[in-house]
Amino acid sequence: MTTREIRKDKNNKLSKKQCIMFLTEYEKLLKNEITEVINPITNNLPIQAEKRLNYIVKYCRRTYAYDDNEKKIIEGHINTIDEFTVNIDSYDQVMTLLFIPFKPGYRIDFIEQLFLPQDNLDEKTALYLLEKYINENKKNKYIKCYLEIEKEIKKTIKDFHFSMTNDELYDLVYNTDVLDIDLITKKLPQQYYFELLVLSKNTKELRKNLCNNLPKYIILKYFNLLLRQVLYKYKETDTNITLVNYLYSISAYCIETGNINFRLSYDSLSLSFSSTHSSGTSGTKEDKQLYVDNILSYEGINEVDPFSQKKWQKMNLQTLKTVIIIEYQENGKTFRNAFNAKDLYTQWKIAIKNNKPFVNPYTRKPFTVEDTQMIVDRLKTVYPRIVEPTVRTLRRRDIELSRYSLDENTVIYTLYFRIEDYDQYNFEPFSKTIELLTIVLPMYTDTEDYEYHIGIINDKIINLFNTNKITGKTIPFKVHPAFLKYNKKGKLTIDQYKNFCNML
Repeated sequence: MTTREIRKDKNNKLSKKQCIMFLTEYEKLLKNEITEVINPITNNLPIQAEKRLNYIVKYCRRTYAYDDNEKKIIEGHINTIDEFTVNIDSYDQVMTLLFIPFKPGYRIDFIEQLFLPQDNLDEKTALYLLEKYINENKKNKYIKCYLEIEKEIKKTIKDFHFSMTNDELYDLVYNTDVLDIDLITKKLPQQYYFELLVLSKNTKELRKNLCNNLPKYIILKYFNLLLRQVLYKYKETDTNITLVNYLYSISAYCIETGNINFRLSYDSLSLSFSSTHSSGTSGTKEDKQLYVDNILSYEGINEVDPFSQKKWQKMNLQTLKTVIIIEYQENGKTFRNAFNAKDLYTQWKIAIKNNKPFVNPYTRKPFTVEDTQMIVDRLKTVYPRIVEPTVRTLRRRDIELSRYSLDENTVIYTLYFRIEDYDQYNFEPFSKTIELLTIVLPMYTDTEDYEYHIGIINDKIINLFNTNKITGKTIPFKVHPAFLKYNKKGKLTIDQYKNFCNML
């Protein structure tokens, strides 16, 4: 390649930051610390041609003036490897890298989160080391994720770079139309949740989608926080920012652990003990013996559990903690029986399901209100969220149905999914709803087609809702075909409306 060709090659026209990286490596080459130098732009093969190498050296030295700190980096007086170690080993660290421009003013305290604990790390050195680390670790899963995200961000913010300042970022996006606020804050969050909760065919596919879609969730979170923290669009973001953060957190959690944060099933009657993780500890012999002695201290008490037929001495401490003593009167005398409250609760559920009385297995008489309250109170010490089983709680409590008349000729039904969890950052409970399905129906009142009368159809919809037949009982949801077909289709025509009704 001729000198003229080298001069015209755009790959040889490095930026100042790239020049610092290149010259630092070139100094090492001169000291025989390394045997080759790579062009930061191409970041591919080592530079073999001496002409090209010398041209880039001269170009960098001639084109840019370097301050004292930059000269120290280039000359090797600041050890960029041994003294400071970049530590990007989680998706939260990827987020920190992306959010450096959000930090106004003195940013080094924020940037230092990306390094192992060190003193006297200045901002310019830190940014240089981060750039170098990214270029040298492109196969690292966290860096691959970052680079994919950076590529997508640059489609919207062309000149984005993690080292830019808050002011530089503000100037790029202020008074521009690069950000579709309605898309970022409303449409995309709803779309992503719908894809996960409704369009995932099964749990395996839901888990796969959570793992594969993390980059786009991070991008969504980035743009929402850009609106909020750089452009101060609190009103636009407040509704959905927590849901966006939660979408990111469950995705990262799924990748790291293989587990899904959403509840996969909903036991409408009670807590499912079979799926509840117990400590399983047997406790010390002394602890167990105290509980056993207390049970057996009552005259005439049963020495074995009536359901498992195990002796109390053979049970672990966790089970013994749920044992209750129930009294009953007979012929003026007081008798007592010991029960495992979990077993009693299970029998209580079965009795309600079969529409039968909940009876004491020893006396065959119904348990009193005081007895059942004792069961719930004892189980609350181990399972704080447990409630009394009742037929009235058959419907999912995390699905909500809204019905309102848009006008005298239109009625709208909307189903919401409510997420109740703990915020990943503040460890505070939050409760947010996600719009799942919306059906817009004409107010059909023709008495000749009475089976299509809106009153009849309304009753059908309410019944389907109360019996969990619109969404099903598991996540991902198994949405009723009629609702899936006409979801968000606008106001249905009469023919569409009748087809919807026929599918119910």
